[in-house]
Amino acid sequence: MNYVHEHLKNPAIVFKEVGRVLKPGGMFISWVPNAISPSGLVIRILPFPLKKFLKKIIVGKEDPDVFPTYYRANTCSKLDKMLQRENFQRIYLEMVNGTGYLSKWRWGWYMHMLYVKICNNQYFNRFKSQIFVVYMKRTKK
Repeated sequence: MNYVHEHLKNPAIVFKEVGRVLKPGGMFISWVPNAISPSGLVIRILPFPLKKFLKKIIVGKEDPDVFPTYYRANTCSKLDKMLQRENFQRIYLEMVNGTGYLSKWRWGWYMHMLYVKICNNQYFNRFKSQIFVVYMKRTKK
């Protein structure tokens, strides 16, 4: 799943279905925005119409690829909890910094580089903007 979790009203139902259809030993790979990153926190509090408006300013045109977000499965702990319930075990996790929406402006690029530098510190790694994670379905509960 690539940037889907944040749009799910009830991710537990989706994960249950993934668990049902995936064979034991199968891999579930996910790339999601991190809800506890600074950008994730800002996005979570902005009203949807404002998100659409800001995306238009940043992209420079109307972007049809803007959907409501819920952020109910966008932290490592929530993913682990929901997927372990469906008999999955996390086998890989990497916190990743994205390119930064504001990098098209010089001030935005500097802010983003500062954020990347801070998040590369071991104490702030969990605040990186994206989560890449791989789970494997266990053979038995």
